Parts: sequence; C-alpha cells; structure tokens
Amino acid sequence: MITITDNGVGMDQETKNKAFSLFFSSKGTEGTGLGLFVSNKIALSHNGTISIESTLGQGTCFTIVLPNKFKGEVS
Repeated sequence: MITITDNGVGMDQETKNKAFSLFFSSKGTEGTGLGLFVSNKIALSHNGTISIESTLGQGTCFTIVLPNKFKGEVS
C-alpha cells in the first residue's frame, strides 16, 4: 500500500467521481486528463486499486493498493 497526500485545495464529490475519467482535468488548460486515468488502468491491470479521500480546503489522499504477487510462495 502506498499513500500520497497533499494539503492543496481538495476535491468536491463531483471531481472525485470524475477523477479517473479519460481527459478529465480540474486544472483547466494545465492538465491533459491522462495522469489519473493511466495510473488507475495500471493499478487495475495488476489487480490493484486507487482510492481518493479528499476534503475541500484541506487536501487529498490517494491510496494505491497492489497485491503481493509472491505472497505465500517459497523460493
């Protein structure tokens, strides 16, 4: 599990709902809308997840969970 937090402007519920959509950006012309979309696809392709916890005016926390592929295996 990896967590990434910031103390930025945070996200409202609508932004959180759209965050992983292709070409969605809350940055106007500054963003392409590819970063979270691609990151989520990579996590999903490895049977993982990315979740968002965010509060307006307080920041955002992304949690990336990837399974331990070798769990239980003995080398």
